[in-house]
Amino acid sequence: MGGAAGGGKSYALLIIMLRHIVHPSFRGCIIRKKRTDISKSGGLFDHACKLYKPFGVKPNWHDLKMKFPSGAEIQFISLMVKKDVDEFLSFNYDCIGYDEIQLAKDESWLWNIQSRLRSTIPGFKPYLLGTCNPYPNWLAKLLGWWINEQGYADDEKCNVKRWMLRIDEANHWFSTREAAVKFKMENHPELKVLPTSVNFIPAKVTDNQILVKNDPHYISRLDSQNLIQRERLLHGNWHIVEQGELFDVEHFQKFITPPHDFDYKIITVDTAIETGEANDYTVMQCWGRWQNKIYLIDQFRGRVNLDIQTATLIALFNSFKPQSVYVEKAMTGSALITNCRRSCGMPVLPIMSTRASPGAAKQNRGKYLRVNNTMGYIESGYVYLCETADYYKPLIQELTMFSYDMSASVHDDQVDALTYAIQILLVERHGEVKASFSAPKEAFVTSSPSPFRGAFSGSSR
Repeated sequence: MGGAAGGGKSYALLIIMLRHIVHPSFRGCIIRKKRTDISKSGGLFDHACKLYKPFGVKPNWHDLKMKFPSGAEIQFISLMVKKDVDEFLSFNYDCIGYDEIQLAKDESWLWNIQSRLRSTIPGFKPYLLGTCNPYPNWLAKLLGWWINEQGYADDEKCNVKRWMLRIDEANHWFSTREAAVKFKMENHPELKVLPTSVNFIPAKVTDNQILVKNDPHYISRLDSQNLIQRERLLHGNWHIVEQGELFDVEHFQKFITPPHDFDYKIITVDTAIETGEANDYTVMQCWGRWQNKIYLIDQFRGRVNLDIQTATLIALFNSFKPQSVYVEKAMTGSALITNCRRSCGMPVLPIMSTRASPGAAKQNRGKYLRVNNTMGYIESGYVYLCETADYYKPLIQELTMFSYDMSASVHDDQVDALTYAIQILLVERHGEVKASFSAPKEAFVTSSPSPFRGAFSGSSR
């Protein structure tokens, strides 16, 4: 449970343990990564002492253990390194709570810890609880079904129980227990593994009205964090990652209302041929240049077929009325160009994509050179984005994930369309009658020739 800061998830963990203290033999365990997070003033054990005091608890600060009048005990343990985990495997518990479970080294720690669930209480079903803040690691992958494509908790799926079989270090997911049992009997009848139920319960600071009332500035402090921490801790974004190797999103300028008298407007298009959930997107970006600066006015991003691509681009063209449209000549790009020229005489110009070059390494190098060739304009404040626009969060997320080897980048379609626009409007200066512009110093951070020179078939300069 969790997925953001301030939702009261650690208190919930402490409170849930109280459900079982009527059983004399109940043994609960609460885990944090560092012992100091448990024992320091204001830490988890300190909060537990205050919360459990009305129940007659006897706290043992040396052993970090709570003992209740019934005989029930709750142990607080830190698991910092593998040695700690190995020692933990010597004990058994009725209920285990892992606070900030995203800090566990990897998923194997989770299953090692779960193996210590064993109860002697009649009718008691041992279980593991975890609290978490968003982080794009093994836990985000484990909870992937409950998280939407933008990285936020999916409201329609959260609180929906799923069933999992862990076989040969692989997770097999099912919507019902019966389906899991059937799969096991048909494919692995020799195994004694049983289905485990898994659920994700989201929590944000806005759910914790007591905190908001007692400290009205807490949300403000979260909102004043940098983009990465704000997205994670305030909005619960599981996908956003630390700054990548290339883009620093703080260099992008912000606007609320765009200028009304752009001297040149274009649409850049990066197409995709498939429409499945795992495939790339088709991206269409509407850009305007004003006083030697460029503004991203609007963006379409979706997994759509050629017919919808054509209809969408025509609609954008009629609404935005750009002087030129630039379409990457790859995937469905060639067919899209033909369709739009025939349908309405749209001034479409093809961009010769690096995708035409065989080999992934060569393609990645082409993208890297293109980004480097436009980076100086971003760093010098020539590129403006609208922070309140629908496109902003998905675009920033993609920019932060973009890296040299592309291994961490799920998609790069928005980056492609953006760098094309910078190249066209600022580097190549399309649509300009006479030059009155000086490129920023260090605009080109590579000595390699621009991969765009001669890449555009046709020009509207």
